[in-house]
Amino acid sequence: LTPDATLTFDGQQIAGEAVDTVILATGYTYRYPFLDEEGLGLDFGPMRRYVAPLYQHVIHAKHDSLCFMGVPLAVPCPLPLFEAQGFFVASHLSEPFTTETTRLEGVQKEFA
Repeated sequence: LTPDATLTFDGQQIAGEAVDTVILATGYTYRYPFLDEEGLGLDFGPMRRYVAPLYQHVIHAKHDSLCFMGVPLAVPCPLPLFEAQGFFVASHLSEPFTTETTRLEGVQKEFA
């Protein structure tokens, strides 16, 4: 983006209107006002940049019917990840394959 309102994209010059401000929306934080965060024991870290306790970053360790998809922030190819998480959740909800102990141990390893 140049001062004369020209944008260079994919090697092409694109003319447009002048831009006063560019906002980079990189400060995502997690908030779930529709959930009882304290009652569920959800932890978001000091800057609300992660969600815990999630087994494999998806399944709540203690409440295994509560699943979060699309949580990881730094993912270069998010759509394939979300699709894989969808299959993971569907498989888990149709026939749970972990115990609470296994999930809690997995979460503890993540934060060790």
